[in-house]
Amino acid sequence: MTVCDGTSASVASKPRRPDRTPVGGEFGELVGLWRRGREIEAELREVRGRQDEAIAYLARPGSNLRLGAAYLERLRRRQRELRARLRAQRAEAWRPGGPLAR
Repeated sequence: MTVCDGTSASVASKPRRPDRTPVGGEFGELVGLWRRGREIEAELREVRGRQDEAIAYLARPGSNLRLGAAYLERLRRRQRELRARLRAQRAEAWRPGGPLAR
């Protein structure tokens, strides 16, 4: 990468993501819960996409039904785990004394 003054830099500095700045206090706790919830939701979307791919694979002629069914069951189990984590995280937020119950 060439810098404006003509010198070259081998590694570009990665800009800091503004959504990762530390926040303190009650608001920080709420922001942390929100971020974790967003991460879980993103992972749920990813699992759902993989489930759709597995279902499409199973619909093709000549697919390995046992392999596809086992993978689909694994994805469904992961989806149940993620949903349980999301429910627990939301219950934690609403618990007496939690950031949303104040």
